[in-house]
Amino acid sequence: MTTTTYATALNPPTVGAPYVSLLATCDPTLSGLLTAFQTVINAKLTAAWAAATQDWGELAAYGQVPCKEAYGHILDPEVALRTWTWPCLALWRESETWEQRTAVYDHATVKLSGLYVMPPMTVEYLARLGHVRPAVVRCLRDYIERHGDGTDFLSTLGIEELWLTEVQYGDFQNLDTTLAHPVCAMTFVLKERRMPNTTGLGTASMVADIDLQDEAGGSQVAGFVEISEP
Repeated sequence: MTTTTYATALNPPTVGAPYVSLLATCDPTLSGLLTAFQTVINAKLTAAWAAATQDWGELAAYGQVPCKEAYGHILDPEVALRTWTWPCLALWRESETWEQRTAVYDHATVKLSGLYVMPPMTVEYLARLGHVRPAVVRCLRDYIERHGDGTDFLSTLGIEELWLTEVQYGDFQNLDTTLAHPVCAMTFVLKERRMPNTTGLGTASMVADIDLQDEAGGSQVAGFVEISEP
């Protein structure tokens, strides 16, 4: 079976370890973005987060880093009590638009949605900690615009272009208490290369001479084009 390349993904996918998520195998671009974003958020914001959360009391378990977990799927508030770890970042594909640039070169424009979700907290703690949300946005935008923090992570992941285009601030209601999860909802536009055929590009070239003339061997005149192919 022929293996083809889609951005950094392979089709058919490589075989992963048993019982491991398919994210890194089937969508390495998304997996790489999650890892990069989580790393830079924690690198830039952990000190301020730790200072603001040092007296959380019963919520101290949440106070280690500003992004403890990363998820490659949409987060449903109804499962928050059972499966989420906070604070967390989630990123998933919403849609793709395809364009065929050449016979062997496809291009995909992808809409990505993201959520930065904080632990459920009182109004007092929201007033103290909620400001981390715009800091997360600025941190990601700076990281994307500089193509990384010393390493061009976009090129490594096979990404042509990436933008953080829209942000909304709000909260998810915790179903078990009156506390709410402060949330930052983000929209990204991602452009990926898709190369389903990496061996079909020809090496031959065609040379064309373009002359402006009234007839063969005549003088050149404006507005008349004759093309000859050697």
